[in-house]
Amino acid sequence: NYQPTHTRTSIGMNLANKLSNVIEKIVTQYSIDYLNGIDLTHHDKYILINFLEHLYIFTQSDEIRDYILSNEFLIPLLLEALEKIYEIFGEVPLYLELHRDPEGWDELFIIIKTSGTPEQLIALENKLIDEWFIHILDDTKGKLNIIGELL
Repeated sequence: NYQPTHTRTSIGMNLANKLSNVIEKIVTQYSIDYLNGIDLTHHDKYILINFLEHLYIFTQSDEIRDYILSNEFLIPLLLEALEKIYEIFGEVPLYLELHRDPEGWDELFIIIKTSGTPEQLIALENKLIDEWFIHILDDTKGKLNIIGELL
């Protein structure tokens, strides 16, 4: 008997598993140490930023792409952030939002959208800061920050 739904689901699951393996390999390969040790071509940077657009929701797509290209050291940090955030918050929606100040500073924010109480959000944010963000703070050069928001 023909079962198109089952076939599509099986194909979809196989594709999802393959994509998951590819993404894991990319995230593993493009660690901070790896990316800091090589010169990325312009093409490599575009590929990585396109990849980031599948991991994060860019609130101002063109501006954020340009900002990351201008501050390419953020690429490995954004890849690593995803893993650390998911470890602590679970798989939650992540947004990238560019904040510009008229006095001349720009900062990219990772907005972590999560459910729960304000107290739970603060506890999770503190855990992320203590276990990860404080250790890479110098690497951000004041160009990246994180904040949690309740859904």
